[in-house]
Amino acid sequence: MKQKTLLIAMLAIVMAACGDKQQEVAPQAYPVVAVEQSAVEITDDYPATIRGRQDIEIYPQVSGKIVEVAVAQARASKLSVEASVLTLKKQIRAQENSLSALLGRMPASTSTASRWRRCAPQPTTPCN
Repeated sequence: MKQKTLLIAMLAIVMAACGDKQQEVAPQAYPVVAVEQSAVEITDDYPATIRGRQDIEIYPQVSGKIVEVAVAQARASKLSVEASVLTLKKQIRAQENSLSALLGRMPASTSTASRWRRCAPQPTTPCN
């Protein structure tokens, strides 16, 4: 009995939903505009003031004008020093091997060389 009542209620709901059909409205025509592609630069401006945490005044130690900053020469000097460090390391290894051969030992680093490697400044990448 419950099933018949439920079936009739569902059928009534379906009929009510299908019975009120509205007329479909034809889509309205809108004007069409052609869009052209172009490059656009978009900038955002934000008002701000940047200040340091601490202001430091720097004064030259010599009188006169600074005419040029020798950045290229400093960079070349730095690269030359880094290259000589590699050459010195090779020479140390060669001397260590010679000492080991004279002492009848297997080639190994001496304590002086390992201490030098720990204390020596490591080469850094050049500034661009």
